[in-house]
Amino acid sequence: MYYNHHYGFSTQSFNSTSCINEFFELTATATDDRGTPFVATLESKKYPIYATQFHPEKNAFEWLDSVVANHSMNAINAARAFADFFVSEARKNTNVFARNEIKNFNIENYPLKAVHFGSVSMFIIEKE
Repeated sequence: MYYNHHYGFSTQSFNSTSCINEFFELTATATDDRGTPFVATLESKKYPIYATQFHPEKNAFEWLDSVVANHSMNAINAARAFADFFVSEARKNTNVFARNEIKNFNIENYPLKAVHFGSVSMFIIEKE
């Protein structure tokens, strides 16, 4: 997998942050350049929500000289497997927007708010 992050969410932080480890199951770990284990993938215990600390798309689609991604057939097949899995999960949702309603639900229409959980930061849509 292609990792390009300076700060990972350590497994120690995951284990000690109850609001996250009660919601997510830790499904894979990796180690950084210093040998410190960090969270690579999470899966919600109750909902079809997944999180990755790597870029499953980079191996197949990123060909810039500045990006050192593995382009072997194994790496590309792994990227395809992630894409197929995520698409199959999304297709389980039977909700459908009418053609003229899609633009009203575009994420750019909503203000984002940064939230921080220890060493983890993410953006959420701030409800009015």
